[in-house]
Amino acid sequence: MRNREQRAAVAIVFGCALVLATALVALPSARATDAKLPYVLTSIRVGSGPGYDHYDAHAGATYVSNLNSGNVSVISDSSLAVVATVAVGTSPKGVDYDPLSHTIWVANSGGTSASVVNDSSNAVIGAVSGLSSPTRPEWASVNDTMFVTENLTAGAVAVVNGSTYSLIKTLRAGTDSVGITHDPPRDAMLVGNYGSSNVTVFNAFTYAKIATVAVGAHPEAIACYDGDALGECLVVSNSGNSVTFVNDTSWTVTATVSVGLGPIGVQVDPATLDAFVTNAQGNTVSVLSLVSNSVVETLGVGLQPHGVTAYDPTNGYLFVTNQGSNNVSVIADGTQGPGGGGGGTASTADALLGVVAFIAVVTLLVSLVALIVALRGRK
Repeated sequence: MRNREQRAAVAIVFGCALVLATALVALPSARATDAKLPYVLTSIRVGSGPGYDHYDAHAGATYVSNLNSGNVSVISDSSLAVVATVAVGTSPKGVDYDPLSHTIWVANSGGTSASVVNDSSNAVIGAVSGLSSPTRPEWASVNDTMFVTENLTAGAVAVVNGSTYSLIKTLRAGTDSVGITHDPPRDAMLVGNYGSSNVTVFNAFTYAKIATVAVGAHPEAIACYDGDALGECLVVSNSGNSVTFVNDTSWTVTATVSVGLGPIGVQVDPATLDAFVTNAQGNTVSVLSLVSNSVVETLGVGLQPHGVTAYDPTNGYLFVTNQGSNNVSVIADGTQGPGGGGGGTASTADALLGVVAFIAVVTLLVSLVALIVALRGRK
């Protein structure tokens, strides 16, 4: 009997040691996983009604359009502070970057022009005239052209020469064309038609219409990526509270994923293969894994988040414009440091370690009691 009790005590002690060893192994693994979690790093005050943004690697800055202020805030990626404010046209909305001329293009939705800003001097050096309520520009490397959605009810897309700022051609998409993005591997320009709930696909070189894809209700923004063998484009459905995945070879829908309320913007992070979707009605950002096609995290940001098209690959930052709170939330994607967000908030790894440590301590106490009982029985 005594030998049996002694063997039981030894078994319990061995079990305790096993639990402690598991904790030591699990900790670095948990911390490695935790380091990849995105978190809100800080927020930056900008102008009134920030709508959309774009990152400029040449200037090391993010350019934010302020709808109500009629200007653009320039945020340094090193100081994460506004370093310049550039006056543009009326009700600026979409922003894009031309890397050949190092210029920022801003669509002035309240007028008939798009302002062109030099990213070294942060001064307006030109303008595209003759547009009708332009909303969002999108640069295409082929032919150095800028595609600008305009005249929403007519579904017009203006093709503008990137050097002379002159109009080349006007394309016709669907009804209320708003979102637009370029898919370089396919030389395709995708236009989201809010009113007709579909996406028109143009050849960015020939300007020919090559496909029309039915998506979720009221598409707002589009982002494309080539993270796997088959490239895909993500289309945000504002009224459908979802993201539609479109294969960019067959131009067919492959999946639909639910996100938050009133999604309006999307940006793909190629470093983590996550898509960040702004939910304007939920004041959140959904982090959508492009590996599992599922939402893996939801981040709270400011009021009425809109644009998230500014991605800084050097620092792993994404910039979210919060139209209702007049600021920009900076999200760190976790590639440059641990997640969890600082401020003393416990991380996932810390929580896991606490649970394992508690189990180990309890097991140790039980084993000690059993050992004492066994030794007393031996006497």
